[in-house]
Parts: sequence; structure tokens; C-alpha cells
Amino acid sequence: MKDVVSDSFVASYNRYGLFAEDRLTVALSQPHRVQSGSMGLRIAGLAGADGSIPYVNKLVDLKPSGRQLDLAVGYAFGVGWDTTLSTKFLHTKDANHVKGVKGENSILLGFKHKNIYFGSLYNDTKNDLQAKVKYSVNF
Repeated sequence: MKDVVSDSFVASYNRYGLFAEDRLTVALSQPHRVQSGSMGLRIAGLAGADGSIPYVNKLVDLKPSGRQLDLAVGYAFGVGWDTTLSTKFLHTKDANHVKGVKGENSILLGFKHKNIYFGSLYNDTKNDLQAKVKYSVNF
């Protein structure tokens, strides 16, 4: 690898106690992205009749075509007795740092009561609905 430069960032704003025991979050972020650089590859070919293996050397530019940006808006509020409900909306532009990829939208709904967590996630691009339950015991 040669002259590889990478970056990422997160800018977020949290507001607590907006209406009650709640939190509003707005964030803009860029996941880790290689900004520039190159990488040399040595690729083996098929063995010849005499058993020799040919190699091809390739130089690959690591700069991606796009810049992924994620905009998130979340809201969580306490409903009493160690119980929290939360929701989050996430919009992703140029996913995986590929320019021109259709934007993705995800919606998360969450519930937490003491040591029990339940979450559901919907992604419009993949038309995918997922749910997860987690329970923990602390002693």
C-alpha cells in the first residue's frame, strides 16, 4: 500500500428534557473512507504444463467514487419504571462510498425494560424487516 489517506467524522447534537424524560438526537456522519492511495497486487495465474505459475502485478487505485453520508434523527423517551421507548430514522447517501447508489432509508423502533431489549428495523431499499430480542442478567 502506498500513500493511503483515510478519514471519517461525526457531528451530532443531543437535546435532553425537551418534553419530559426524553432525548432528541440529530447526527451527520461519514463512515471510515479511504480518501486516496494505491495498493499493489500480485495475482497468480493457472499453472503451466511444467508446473510454473505465472504472476501478474496490478496497481489498484483505492479512491472511491462517492462519499457515504448518514443523516440520523432519533428520539427516546422514558415512560417510567425503568422503561424506555425509542425510534430512529437514518438516511444513507452513496452507500459504501459508491457514487450514484440509490439512497437508503431505515427506521428503528426500540423498547427497553430493565434488562430486556427489543428492537425492530426496517430498510426500504432491501425491503427488509428485522427484529431482535436481548436479555441479560447482571450479578
